[in-house]
Amino acid sequence: MKRVICVISLSALLAFVYGCAPFASGQNPVHGSLGDASSWESSGQNVPNPDFVFGINTHWATGSDLDMVVEAGAVWVRTGVGWDSVEPIFENPPRYNWEVADTIVRDCRARHLNILWTGAYAPSWATVDGTNIGPLKNDVARERWRLYVRELTLRYPDLRHFEVWNEPNNKRFYSGSVDQYVDDLLIPAAEEFHAAHPDNQIVGPSLAYLMGSARIKIDSFFRRLGERGAFAYIDIVSQNVYEDFPDEAISRFEEDNCSFEILGWCIEKKLDALYQIYGWNGFGLHPVWITETGWRSDKVGEQSQANRIVDMLNRVGRRSRLANVFIYDLRDDSRFEARWGILHADQSPKPSFYSLKDIFAKPY
Repeated sequence: MKRVICVISLSALLAFVYGCAPFASGQNPVHGSLGDASSWESSGQNVPNPDFVFGINTHWATGSDLDMVVEAGAVWVRTGVGWDSVEPIFENPPRYNWEVADTIVRDCRARHLNILWTGAYAPSWATVDGTNIGPLKNDVARERWRLYVRELTLRYPDLRHFEVWNEPNNKRFYSGSVDQYVDDLLIPAAEEFHAAHPDNQIVGPSLAYLMGSARIKIDSFFRRLGERGAFAYIDIVSQNVYEDFPDEAISRFEEDNCSFEILGWCIEKKLDALYQIYGWNGFGLHPVWITETGWRSDKVGEQSQANRIVDMLNRVGRRSRLANVFIYDLRDDSRFEARWGILHADQSPKPSFYSLKDIFAKPY
């Protein structure tokens, strides 16, 4: 008698598990049609606590752009003029250009905005490959990085939060090893920033949540951080996370990332839950900030972008360990196709701006 081999498609199997017909193209059992925002997004009653605080990535925004940040109800900005812009030319003694930084800090102070200052990236003269993302090339460069952080604390003594780098596991933003990140960047910055004031806090490592395209996987990066005792230098764990839907972004912290799951069982796992990775490597008690999350309005639509941002803030606000979140981005950049902003390039508001304003704007 011949054996009969039955082949069941994944969609048919999931249809059986979830007790429904096979899913149409573009659908999944959790969210329904990816093109139909009304099938899953927050209702008007499901909004964040208006007392919840959040931030916005603002790059070099000043003046009226920061007025829009305040009007949207945000109280934090993620900004910074990196070392490469402050000391672009090697001179002895060092000569710094603080003009843009002075304007940013002055305008943030005038609006009572809290600042997360990012130090990335490096001047080309300081790196082994002449780029602004390469590892530092010698002791002179390492000392100049230390001096940049020291001068930053002296010039802005009320600056309390310093982010060492952005996405050092992403090949687009850093090409050094974890040890180079720790020895060249993290430890010198932490020593200088902590010495300047007892309340100063180092934020990091701000890894990208990437799977196949990650230069260094998140679990490998944190494993080495733990082995090097980096938890003693970092006060707040920061993480960048982008997903199609807010519940997926939050689940990256709380649940294993499974590529195949049946009846709640993870059959094939891509990555452990971020909280587990943090805890295994000495960061189990650190508060966590989401330093980048957001949605492109040119991909999901402007109203859907607004709904997802509000839903994300609602979910973050219900989780005590997620102490802060920075929406990416304040304003579209006309030089690029991607439209991440809650404002158009001409500063006119999108629905996401109005949604934030309706919930969070404070009377002054």
